Amino acid sequence: MKIRKGTLADIGCIADLHSRIYQQEIPYNAIFHQYVFKALTEYVQNLTQGITWIAEVNGRQVGTISLIKAEKMQYQVRWFAVDSRYQGLGIGKKLVQSLMDYAQTKKIKEMYLWTVDELVAARHLYGQQGFELVESVKNNQWCDRDINEEKWTWQAKERG
Repeated sequence: MKIRKGTLADIGCIADLHSRIYQQEIPYNAIFHQYVFKALTEYVQNLTQGITWIAEVNGRQVGTISLIKAEKMQYQVRWFAVDSRYQGLGIGKKLVQSLMDYAQTKKIKEMYLWTVDELVAARHLYGQQGFELVESVKNNQWCDRDINEEKWTWQAKERG
């Protein structure tokens, strides 16, 4: 397994992975997919505003995470996903660690992300890295049940 920096050619992988996960495993409707594809389209229009990492196993793309400059000095974590056939192997943990290492190297002071409460393993990884849950909002647009969208934030610790 290796983690590498993503390229423009990996955008399709990100879209495919999210489509499979959020159609087959956690069924979300077309509104959710439009949300993901719109954000990916905006990212492609200015790739200099972010960085993506891709996890590969035997040359196969099996996971992804991105960090996008949102505003001023704030960054948003986006498109974190691991193919279900490869979950439980530590791939998600290594992707998140790559992101955190990058944030430290670039002296990023603040990051945030949106997730849903159903993604228990991802939420656990975020908490391990110092992200804190700061907001929860009901959403009934993405599927036929209420889900809770959650905003998690992370701030660099001041060294004394």
